[in-house]
Amino acid sequence: MDKKIFFAILILFAVDIFFGYFVYQKKYGGVGDVSRVCFDSDCFAVEIAATAAEREKGLMERQSLDADKGMLFIYDKPGYYSFWMKNTLIPLDMVWLDQDRRVVFINENAQPCKDERCPVVTPVIESQYVFEAGAGTVKKIGLRYGDKAKLILYAK
Repeated sequence: MDKKIFFAILILFAVDIFFGYFVYQKKYGGVGDVSRVCFDSDCFAVEIAATAAEREKGLMERQSLDADKGMLFIYDKPGYYSFWMKNTLIPLDMVWLDQDRRVVFINENAQPCKDERCPVVTPVIESQYVFEAGAGTVKKIGLRYGDKAKLILYAK
């Protein structure tokens, strides 16, 4: 094979891989070292709350949350993890996921609570992850019980 043809094919192959990589990253969300939660093609950049202190703070005191952002609470083992909206300033959708990352419980449009006695939401099925996003996200992406999440997690 002629060297020019070989190098032309090699360059086209490299360009194809390069282009394909960026298309994949844009569609499926694995960009840089940002953790993501995806439900089909709907991906959200998430902050990870994996320690007790991070889970306790959650999204408290946030003034806003972009539509493509959220928080993922990660627990060591499945359990009945309760949430409340104390000191949370924005309405949220909360989605509990089991150890297989399937949606097992949803609480939509949880409202901020300024009282000392805030309602507590406890799922009726064990979960290992909880995804929080801005209120309306569940409806917007058509999320349903049984849907599976893809977690793209990066170490801090």
